[in-house]
Amino acid sequence: MTLSNRSLTNTGCCWLAQDLVVTKFGEKAWVQMCGQAKCATDFVSNQPYDDAIVYDLVKAGSALLKAKPEDLLEQVGYWFIVYIHKKTVRFSQGGLTQ
Repeated sequence: MTLSNRSLTNTGCCWLAQDLVVTKFGEKAWVQMCGQAKCATDFVSNQPYDDAIVYDLVKAGSALLKAKPEDLLEQVGYWFIVYIHKKTVRFSQGGLTQ
């Protein structure tokens, strides 16, 4: 996808990236990443975001964390699996707590 084909379909990537970066690298790293990407620092799971925000976050995260963009996106996908697993375990242990 090119930047000229932007859409508002990323309802999960931004907040998952936020949770991943804050958990693994700290709030300061997330704020720096968002500053470089020129975007907000808080995202919610059920709101669509412009694809350009994801591209900007990946670019900023790649530079800040010295990682390949594709590796960052793979980690966000892995983080989604971890998130779903945690929610499933909570549910199976007596109900959703969040």
